[in-house]
Amino acid sequence: MKLRVIGASIIIVVAGLFAIPAPAAQATEIPSTAQVVFVGDSITNGGGSWTPSRDSFPNRWKNIACGQVQSCRDRVRVIGATGGCLAVSCGNQPALKDEWLTKVINITPKPTTIIVEIGVNDLFMNITDQQYGDGYKYLMDQAIAAGIRLIIATIPPTTTSWAWHTAHNPQRMGINNWLRSYYGADNLLDIDAGLRIGFTGDADPNYYYLQGVGDGLHPSSWGHACIADWLDPSRIV
Repeated sequence: MKLRVIGASIIIVVAGLFAIPAPAAQATEIPSTAQVVFVGDSITNGGGSWTPSRDSFPNRWKNIACGQVQSCRDRVRVIGATGGCLAVSCGNQPALKDEWLTKVINITPKPTTIIVEIGVNDLFMNITDQQYGDGYKYLMDQAIAAGIRLIIATIPPTTTSWAWHTAHNPQRMGINNWLRSYYGADNLLDIDAGLRIGFTGDADPNYYYLQGVGDGLHPSSWGHACIADWLDPSRIV
């Protein structure tokens, strides 16, 4: 996977940080009628990145898809719930599935494409694989009923320095394999495959800050930029 370079800007990597290139002045790569909504947890909010308002993968993707065209940028919205879960209440907030209709599907303007990154916090709640599956299926069923394109992200990997990595990694890998089988490539953003080392399930430290700087759970600014690059704007309707 190669990181996209916009115009003549160059990504500069120094000690795990990087400078994000300025968005192109004119480029737009999504339909003029598209209403894009990113939904998720702290990673969607830019957790782990140096400057979330600039470096989060939704904001980075907005630069790729819209450049500096404000009418396009206005049609890309972010609904992030730090600490949020897919299937159960956590972080003092309801589960995404319980607010899916009121806070996502039925908002105005109506979304045409929704990108969901959620599920890592559910690991702490000890939910079953069945609960994971039921939650993800519900999101898709309601999106289909509303005529909305849904792209689901796999649950991102964690580094071996993360305190709960060994305990939770097997379930995370199993859920991701189920997502790949159930949703297929057309409806999946496989950030797990991009951020991990081979098939180990361990996060590639190149996409995470070194121990003592990062937490082993949230990707670095570089990791966020790569996630953004892996979502091809041509998939947006």
